[in-house]
Amino acid sequence: MEDAYDVVVIGGGPGGEVAADRVVRSGLTAVVVEAEMVGGECSYRACVPSKALLRPGAAREAARSVDGARQAVTAALDPAQVLARRDRFTGRGDDTGQAGWLNGAGIPLARGHGRLAGERRVEVTRADGAVHTLRARLAVVLSPGTEPALPPVEGLDRIGVWTNRQATTADAVPERLVVIGGGVVACEMATAWRSLGSSVTLLVRDQALLTGWEPCAGEEVTRGLTGLGVTIRFGVSATRAARDETTRTVTVETDDGATLVCDEVLAATGRSPRGVEQEPGQVGELWLRGPNIAAGYWRRPGRSAESFECTLKTADGSQDGWMRTGDHGFLHEEEVFVLGRLKDVVIIHGANHAPSDIEDTVRRAIGEAVPGGVAAFAVPGTDAEGDRLIVMVELAAGPGVAEDIGLRRRVQTAVAERHGVRPHDVVAARRGTLPRTTSGKLRRGDCRQHYLSTVNATDATPRNEVT
Repeated sequence: MEDAYDVVVIGGGPGGEVAADRVVRSGLTAVVVEAEMVGGECSYRACVPSKALLRPGAAREAARSVDGARQAVTAALDPAQVLARRDRFTGRGDDTGQAGWLNGAGIPLARGHGRLAGERRVEVTRADGAVHTLRARLAVVLSPGTEPALPPVEGLDRIGVWTNRQATTADAVPERLVVIGGGVVACEMATAWRSLGSSVTLLVRDQALLTGWEPCAGEEVTRGLTGLGVTIRFGVSATRAARDETTRTVTVETDDGATLVCDEVLAATGRSPRGVEQEPGQVGELWLRGPNIAAGYWRRPGRSAESFECTLKTADGSQDGWMRTGDHGFLHEEEVFVLGRLKDVVIIHGANHAPSDIEDTVRRAIGEAVPGGVAAFAVPGTDAEGDRLIVMVELAAGPGVAEDIGLRRRVQTAVAERHGVRPHDVVAARRGTLPRTTSGKLRRGDCRQHYLSTVNATDATPRNEVT
């Protein structure tokens, strides 16, 4: 049995909620598939609880900065009351309110784990193992969220390490806390737990905090944390962590030879996409794992976490340490078939088209094309129509013959018959116009920019040639 909706949204976090709401407000139908909590990480284990933890300390410091109030505010924060206030904001993970919001917005909720099971078909596995199928008339929106990324520290996965989830939901204040990282989560949690009485040490691999922001932001936060009594060690990385089974304390070793003893360790080193293992024959992004995979990008921890420290959901649980290739493809009889780069996929009216397939169709239809001289990509159109499909063709005899050979009509007809989508524009180009890599592969992103710099993509009148 299948239930049909215009749009099926996998993931009930902030992105999925907003997407479903926009769909319904436009007069279409949508359903949200969520395996955990409606509202996602933000509502229960990130944005909301972190701000609830930060506010009491900020209010106390603000009062103590004013004469008259400073003399009256002499006591420390009450940790029990701060944590209780946080729990009132998050409901301790009870998503009844947000699930009710979906219902009130006219958006059904399908509880369970969603996976793509075919074109615009989603299988939802419920907690009891029952499987239900949803069919999307127009599109499936993938918004599965991310997982905390753990740095490559020996023993870290065996000590009960904190991530943002434990740091924002813990029920007791650790006497000593070591935070690995120098980004937003690291700085916020160091501030919050220090204000509640923890002795906090930050291990920061870079030479500054918040390196993804303007330098002045990191400088101001450094002054603020130092003023609170947080110890910051720049240019230092943790190499090993171990918990004593008797005392339950954790020993952290660093690459400069130092040893720290603490009660908890918070890994705040970015997040990685949440992937779901697909069955053979199903198209998805190709992920790799093994001893021959690089550890990451040199001195780029954020990019490394996004690409090299991914968590894969399998039937048996989760596996860390996977690398995203950025390619999409599938497995068949233990062989890997690569379809192309994910960033190059052309999405028209909610349907995915591999540009290599469209290019192959054009090459077969246009014998006058230069071998390897066809590029297909999408450009923004009007709000009403969405993206537009553009095809650029290098002609051996030059763009001047395009009209004589009926290039536009032949390309549009061939693509429409084979792929069910009609190119908005067909552009004839001279040999060597299309940007390529040093190995001769098409650089479709550069082809798109070349087209946009030559043709107004929102102009209703296409241009016939680029020279």
